[in-house]
Amino acid sequence: YDGSRDLYTLYDVISGNVSLKDATRPIYEGLDLIPANLSLTKIETLLNELPKREERIQIALDPVKPQYDFIVFDTNPTISHLNKNIIGYADLLNIVVETQAYALNGLKILMADLASFYQKMQMDRPEYILIPNKYEDRASNSVESMSALVEYYSEYIKPDFAVRKSEDFNTSAKMSLPLPLFARTNSIALEDLIEISLYILEHATQKKA
Repeated sequence: YDGSRDLYTLYDVISGNVSLKDATRPIYEGLDLIPANLSLTKIETLLNELPKREERIQIALDPVKPQYDFIVFDTNPTISHLNKNIIGYADLLNIVVETQAYALNGLKILMADLASFYQKMQMDRPEYILIPNKYEDRASNSVESMSALVEYYSEYIKPDFAVRKSEDFNTSAKMSLPLPLFARTNSIALEDLIEISLYILEHATQKKA
């Protein structure tokens, strides 16, 4: 979709300005999207003013949940009010972490924040899948970070897997196109994306069952 257009977002839905149906855009057959833009920066203030502020996503999406096999959220790695809504609603959290020392420190903080959130909310936490990203087997920092991830978080990581660093991911962002629409069949980025997607799909399907 054209991200420069002034499209409705979750902010408009939660504020009550539009219906969820009006905010949903069809992308491909079987795939719908609720766009995001800078208007979402105002949603923190809005959520602060609403009752049940940690349940607004659930209230908005529960009516359409039976229509979809999966609902996927793309978030930043912070515990904002919006993300509290999302992680409280999710059955499965996919946490992408770069194979760099600074990212491991951030992951440690994030995992502690998640544990604190679920404890305070008196909720069972969802399943975690950690996805090591931008791995380079010839870079010592990347190899050491991957070893540390496996040592401390092996229960959340797909065995013997990391998303390898590839220029195809940068190209995908620049072109605003999914990898399968332009990458060659021998692309390591496409290979890794398919492998982790099937792994996530398997776990998500088990959760639904």
